[in-house]
Amino acid sequence: MALNLTTIRKTNPTTLTILKKTCINFHPRLPHLTSRSNSPYTIYPVNPDPAYHLNPGDQITLTSILSAQEAGYMHPHLKCITTSGIEFYVTSTDIGRFLGL
Repeated sequence: MALNLTTIRKTNPTTLTILKKTCINFHPRLPHLTSRSNSPYTIYPVNPDPAYHLNPGDQITLTSILSAQEAGYMHPHLKCITTSGIEFYVTSTDIGRFLGL
């Protein structure tokens, strides 16, 4: 079963697991999780600071679920925090791509 927003709401987990190499893209308003790729076709550049890199198996803490209105975007977002204290968001459309239980 693929992880999605409905599953997260039903199971109410406190921690989630990173499934692939990712990077927290620092956006001044909404830092968010993106793919970590060196491809010239990536939409977001890779943050050079390794503190913002997450690897498969890393655990993150889910702090809240924001509605689209609360996030100020088209989709709901998960608000998460790394073990080193970096706060970021995951778009609901990216949950199955980046996160597992």
